[in-house]
This record gives sequence, structure tokens and C-alpha cells, in this order.
Amino acid sequence: MTGQTGTRRGDEGIELLFQRAHHYHRRAFDESLVDPLDVVERLGQWSVRRPDAPCLTTITPDGTVHTLSFAQVYAQSARMASWLASEHDVGPGVVVAVLPRNDTRSVLCILGVLRAGAIAFMVDPEERPERLKALLSAFPIAGVHGADPTPAASTLGALDVPDACDLPDNPPPTIESAYRGPALYFGTSGSTAASKVVAQSRYAAAINAEAVTRHHGLGPGVRILGCLPIHHVNGLNFSIFATLWSGSETVLVQGPRPDLLHHSITTTQPDLVSIVPTALDLLVLSDLDIRSPRLRYFVSAAAPLTARTAQAVWERFAIPVIQGYGLTEAVNFSTTMPTDLSSDMYRHAVLEVPVPAIGAALFGNEVAVLRPDGTKTDLDEQGEICVRGHNVMLEYVDNPDATLAAFEHGWLHTGDLGVSTLMPGLDAPVHVVTGRSKNVAVVMGVTISLEELESRIRDVPGVEDAACVAVADQLRGETIVAAVVVSSTIKPATYSQHLATHFSPLVLPSRWLTVPAIPRTATGKIIRHALPRLVGDA
Repeated sequence: MTGQTGTRRGDEGIELLFQRAHHYHRRAFDESLVDPLDVVERLGQWSVRRPDAPCLTTITPDGTVHTLSFAQVYAQSARMASWLASEHDVGPGVVVAVLPRNDTRSVLCILGVLRAGAIAFMVDPEERPERLKALLSAFPIAGVHGADPTPAASTLGALDVPDACDLPDNPPPTIESAYRGPALYFGTSGSTAASKVVAQSRYAAAINAEAVTRHHGLGPGVRILGCLPIHHVNGLNFSIFATLWSGSETVLVQGPRPDLLHHSITTTQPDLVSIVPTALDLLVLSDLDIRSPRLRYFVSAAAPLTARTAQAVWERFAIPVIQGYGLTEAVNFSTTMPTDLSSDMYRHAVLEVPVPAIGAALFGNEVAVLRPDGTKTDLDEQGEICVRGHNVMLEYVDNPDATLAAFEHGWLHTGDLGVSTLMPGLDAPVHVVTGRSKNVAVVMGVTISLEELESRIRDVPGVEDAACVAVADQLRGETIVAAVVVSSTIKPATYSQHLATHFSPLVLPSRWLTVPAIPRTATGKIIRHALPRLVGDA
């Protein structure tokens, strides 16, 4: 199968991105915080310094373990880049949608796209075809590459990526890396046409890789096990890029299944495990013991960590959970809790508080809590958590209005409310998330726009009005309750069938409540703060 040939961004377009980023983030682009190398170039260095050291280990759902050395990853990604360039005209500025699994072939495909100088558009291989069409409709796509057939891949005519071992040993194309130009695209919020696409530069990815390397002490001999999907910004930037940058080893698992995690941890003996809170809950509920001599801590991301989950993990396994925080727009991690907390400090900061702290700013970026006028709040005064620095996105692609709104006052606005606070035993203030200013829910680590979900529900015949609210859920992080005003009786299955073409089954409402009316203001806006009581009383 073949894809469509896309257009290329010229030097003028990339320079415009630089100017916008310089204006928005108030940063000096002539002063790099790290050597002017991208992740692939660092991989090349490690392939010379430590050619036979393990670099990428993947574990299949049946437990099979496969390991490549640094030299093998570098050589095989070069073959992939050569194949993409020669067979499919993939080169600088071309956008290539990649539908990756957590497997060796997908990692080599992503590295091959980058080595060819193209832009990798990271796409969930399980994405609904209709949503995928809407998301990619505005972008010229050179080809869609997937390692196995899925409805999304079939919809877009995905190329079946070959095994790099079967490709000729040709050198990759010679390119001049657009170090500060776009290298990766990520869709946000799980929405369709309303979804914004984040442009991430090679430089920002390198900065974040250096930040987590410093914070977690990554380097030769350190092993990270990751189970987050690599189409997700955390799965790619932490589990893959940070290890390639630091010379560590990645162990990549296909999903957070407790028995597979247990097998993977006991077999590979990682130093840290990148995981989501829901997977931690499932481990606690299982009868499996995942303790190992080398495992220092879990790194929790992609969804808020609750004190209940952290406490359960500590009581069951005596392993701390280090929470990180960040957005796709900020590449990955902006803050993380210290890794060397004493038991007493860990208890004060994580286990015995209403909401565990997300930590302090990492290398390369600044984090502050701001008032609406852009001034910084005092300690323990609530405001919006904002980020600026060398790790933030270039822009929302082809969406200047959204980009300008996101960088009001020169800071990236996260939409999360929070406070800066002092905690016993910590020298510097840490940040705590207290709520959201955006109308979104995070279900199993997937962010979904409540407003778009409501819009789709109102398209169901017989629905006169609808509103959705996110409620806490022990296993899913959050779940969605939908309140509907209907003119006739509608079965829940009808809603699900209608929404299934637009949204992943993971994020569909778990409860449907029929109510007499949706609370709205005189101007027609939903009164969001009234919804929890509405669904609680129904």
C-alpha cells in the first residue's frame, strides 16, 4: 500500500516558527543549554563508545524478550531511513504519520523518519478511523506507516514497515538537521477536527532528555522499563529518547497488563518503571509481587497520582512513586518530585496530603503559578500553573490564534490550577495541582474534551441537550458521567454506537442520566460547577 506525497516546509516556514517561538517564550535561541546534538546523533555517539551494550529491549505480549545493542539500533535505523527516502521520497519537511506499537520495528521506524529529516506525526494505532481522518485532513501526509494492520491503518492506506534486518545495508541520506525546526507532531486532547497539533523540535526533545537524565541519574548501566504507548509524548520522550540520550537501556512493554509487568520486571530487573496510576492500582489489586533488588521507584505520569494509590503501593511493595507533571505542549516533564526523599519526607509530601505534590521545575524550564494578569502568586495562593523555557513546543501547527492564546504573557498556560507551597524537609517550594480551568477529563491517561463529547451527544436523534462531568475513579483515574435532556426514551447502547465512530471506547461515558434541564447561564453557557451536584442528585 502507498501513501500520498506531501508538501515540504521551506526554510522560510521554519524561520517563521523560530521567530514565533522566540517571541512567545522569550528565550535566546543563540544560546543552547545542551550541545547542539539531537537524540539520533547522541545515539550515534553511544554506538561508537558502547557498541555492544544493550540499548533497546522489547517484550512481546507472550513474554518473548528481544534486545538490540546501540550499534544495532543505529545501523538498523539507518537502513530504515534509507528505505523511507529511496522508496517513498521521505525527506526534510515531509510529514509522515507513524502508527507505532511498543515494539522494535516501530521504534526503528520513528528513528528512521527522523534520520531522513522528516517530521513524525505520532498517531494512536487504535484511533477511530473517522476521528483520524478529521485530525489529519488539514495536513499533507507523505505516508502512514504501521507495523500491523488496524482499522486506522487500513483507513489511511498504511505502509507495512519491513523488518530492518531485511533491508539492504545502505547509508541514510545526508541531511542538515533542522535542530530547532519541527521534528515531531502530537495531536492533543483526543478530539477530532477541534484537536490541536503540537510541533516539537529536536532541540526541545534534547533539552527534556537532558532534564530527566539529570533528575533520575540516567546513564550507562541504568535500565528503564516503560509501558506507556510510544505514540504518547511521555512514552516516546521518556522511555525512548531519554535513554538514547543518556546511554541507558530501554525495556519496552506492550501495555500495563499486571502479569506482563510482573514478568518484565522480574526478568529484566529495571532500576525504574515508567507507569500510569491506573496500572499501579491494578498491580496492587493483583496477587503478584513485583519487588526486585534493583527497582528503586516508579515514575508516575500521564494522569494525576492520588495519595490513596501511592499509599497502597507503599504498603504493598515498599516502593515509592515519584510523580512527574507536564504537557504535550511542554514536550514531556516540566516538574518532578525529588528522587532522594527520606521515608519521613515522602510521607509528608506524598502519602499524608490531600493531593500529592508534582515537584519543582526541571532543568531547562521555569514553572510558576500565575494570576490572571500574569503576575506570580504568593505561596499557597491559587492560580494557573504556567511554563516557559527551552522545552516548550514551537506552536500549534497552522493554528496561530490558539498558539497566541496558549502563550499569553509569554508563558505556556497549562489550564491546570495549582499552588506553590513549602513542605517539611524540602528547601524549595513545590507545586500542587488543585483543579482545572479547561473542560477536559483524563480517562486511563487519555485526555478528552468534554465540550466536544457534549457536541457529539447532542447529534444523537432525540437528544435536546447534554452536559458531561468528570468524576474520580479508582481504576481509571477519572470517568465521565453524561447528563442528557431527551424528547424520547433512548437506550445507552444508542449513545455508544453513535460515539464509537468518533471516540475511543476508553473515554465513553460510564453513566447516562436523564435530567429535566442542563444548568446554563443567561448567555447559554453551561454552569460547570453545578454539574457534580446535578449528576449526584439524579
